Amino acid sequence: ACLGGPVGSGDPGGKRLHALENDPIIKAPLPPGYTIVSRQTVPAKWNSNGWPLGSDGWSGINVSEVFRTSDPATTVVAVFTRRASASGWVADPQGTKPDSEWEWAKELAGAGAHVGLTPSGDDEYLLALSVPPNGPSD
Repeated sequence: ACLGGPVGSGDPGGKRLHALENDPIIKAPLPPGYTIVSRQTVPAKWNSNGWPLGSDGWSGINVSEVFRTSDPATTVVAVFTRRASASGWVADPQGTKPDSEWEWAKELAGAGAHVGLTPSGDDEYLLALSVPPNGPSD
């Protein structure tokens, strides 16, 4: 990690954030009967924690969406497994926990990106995409 102010840019030109926002797994319209509850976009951000010494660094970059559907979990997982495969994502067995979380990974904008699908409440699911920032991270 670094001391002082930001080192470089966590995402020069917003390239990685743009790639996440436009990835087909989240950009494509949801199937009929699926409703977006919320969507959040988090760009790279410099964090000056100061303690422990040298803990400054970049955080971010992620795009997430909470959606609601009455479809059973097996159908939701099948929809996003097909969508992931069609847009180049590969199942990540280390991050997948059967019946509670499904993860995929791929190279995106020059970095290892991840997408996760998790139930987040009654008939709601969280689809979260992330990619590490450029430069030192916290």
